[in-house]
Amino acid sequence: MTVCWQWGSGLAQGVRHRQDGLPCQDRVLAMPVGDQGVVLAAIDGAGSASHAEAGAEVVQWALECCAERTEVCSAQMLESWIYAANAALNLRAQELQVPGQALACTVVVSALGPWGMCAAQVGDGVAIYDDGNGWRPLTWPMNGAYANETWFVDGESLEGRLMVLSRTEQPLRAMVMSDGLVQLALRYATQEAYAPFLDPVWSIITGPGGPHRGLHRVLHARQIQAATDDDLSIAVAWRTGD
Repeated sequence: MTVCWQWGSGLAQGVRHRQDGLPCQDRVLAMPVGDQGVVLAAIDGAGSASHAEAGAEVVQWALECCAERTEVCSAQMLESWIYAANAALNLRAQELQVPGQALACTVVVSALGPWGMCAAQVGDGVAIYDDGNGWRPLTWPMNGAYANETWFVDGESLEGRLMVLSRTEQPLRAMVMSDGLVQLALRYATQEAYAPFLDPVWSIITGPGGPHRGLHRVLHARQIQAATDDDLSIAVAWRTGD
């Protein structure tokens, strides 16, 4: 059986960053893994980090390098990718002569394929999937005692900060996104994905013009820009044939 995937990704600078003259500090990834899989990732540079954009770029690069060398994914494989990204951040911090925390960022990465799906996450992003029974969270934002408290990849130890999981269900479609969209995509009271937001967004993304145009429309929509002032990043994939 051959599984075919389509995928896309998009970024948008947050309102707050535009007002402060700062660049978009998110990065995003959507690319094939082997012949029958796809990997999605959203990386969000920490607002408190002085080199947040550089940190997000390093993590994106590290994940791309790992994906290019991989044929079949597992949760343990994605865990090793995060450790590789962590090591790359440490090296970059040494090059810049700054502490590792200066490049801190969150990351959520998910791989979909014949193996089902797996994910690794540090921080407050989210991975969401639909296996034919509606949207469900694959991961959940990692927050501390306060809503704006989370964990980062920053060149230091990942002990206690890394969530890794897998499921055997075969997803039909999936998204990963940074925390700028999380409040719109999830219902925290019941820990569910919020279909009234996700379904129309998906229709736009997969509509005429392809995912690149659809993602641009979604991320720059007036309603979404008004609902959050954070940078926005999203990567999507859907299965198109067997």
